[in-house]
Amino acid sequence: MEAYLRQRPRAEIAAEAGVPLGTIRSRVFCGLKALRLTMDEMGCNRDAGRAPDHAGVAR
Repeated sequence: MEAYLRQRPRAEIAAEAGVPLGTIRSRVFCGLKALRLTMDEMGCNRDAGRAPDHAGVAR
């Protein structure tokens, strides 16, 4: 949430949480993947209201 919605740098989040940067990257990736899967299952249109890809997450 911090990285994607609040546009906080992942390195900053990792330092604050006391975990490696790769852990934060993995958690963001897996969280977004799970959210997309859930939204697809609910029949949500992925393109409607899509936020700009400012977080550096591949789509």
